[in-house]
Amino acid sequence: MTQFYGSTMPQKATLKSASCLVSKLCLGTAFLFLTSSTVAQARINHPVTLSQSPVPQLHLLAHELPDNLDHELPDHFECPEGTTFNTVDSTDNKLVCEIDRENPPLPEQDNVYVIPKDPSSNYGRIHVDELDRLINPDYPDWYRQNDGSNMASDESHHYYYRLLGPDLEGQFQTENIGCTSYHLRGRKMYFSHNHPYRQFYYVISGEAEWYIMDPRRSVLVPIDDGDDDDDNSIEAGSLIVLSPYVPHGMRNTSANELHAFLCSWQEPGDPENSMGNAGLPTDPCRVERRLTARPYHVEPVCRLFHSND
Repeated sequence: MTQFYGSTMPQKATLKSASCLVSKLCLGTAFLFLTSSTVAQARINHPVTLSQSPVPQLHLLAHELPDNLDHELPDHFECPEGTTFNTVDSTDNKLVCEIDRENPPLPEQDNVYVIPKDPSSNYGRIHVDELDRLINPDYPDWYRQNDGSNMASDESHHYYYRLLGPDLEGQFQTENIGCTSYHLRGRKMYFSHNHPYRQFYYVISGEAEWYIMDPRRSVLVPIDDGDDDDDNSIEAGSLIVLSPYVPHGMRNTSANELHAFLCSWQEPGDPENSMGNAGLPTDPCRVERRLTARPYHVEPVCRLFHSND
């Protein structure tokens, strides 16, 4: 692995070697949490424009089990006709109903899951056109290119739509995971930043140069995308999974927008409420000026530097 220290400008990372930051375990856990049930709720220090979108409130939260599964189902669930609540096979993570033996032919599957009494209250559909385009209001003016609020403009370097997450008023509420539709405009850069929660990007369209950095060694870390190309490019189909606090950033190498599906989440044992913290630049001095901002992490932080570092 090539190492870069101090003010030396990092070269492109390679995508060949597997990184300890992106493990198979982490990948599996990411999708486990995505299918079982957050982009973080930013800590806002600037004026915020609240959404006026007519999106119905929908809580996509875990069901509450009865104290004793020998009793009836919770009020908002029921067994489909032709089945009976199975108190033996139901557990604290699944509620099932046994198929009545009188209904031939009986398949090898003995149980079906319960269903909500009011499915419409547990289902929702929206389009991003109904949502607000957002950007972190604490980011520098040159990057936001807006009025100082959390509403992105047509000139903002990036923007995102919050699809679901905790404390999300008027939209789809979840626990421990939040997801957004993320857009990085053509030829723009997302400067190096990090945050105390886990995150993954799945690129839907576009291409970019991707950078991650191990802050303990100031070393640019290769990541593995499964092919033999010795570069740090990402494109449609690329998946990047990040552990908490890993510095990362990217540079759009195309005139077209990069579009990614982005989710942040917490695992059991992670600090509580870490999702409530906004991402921070890894070098706030550098990002104050467009010419000195970089998509990769540089140490020491806030040192004296030249614009060509």
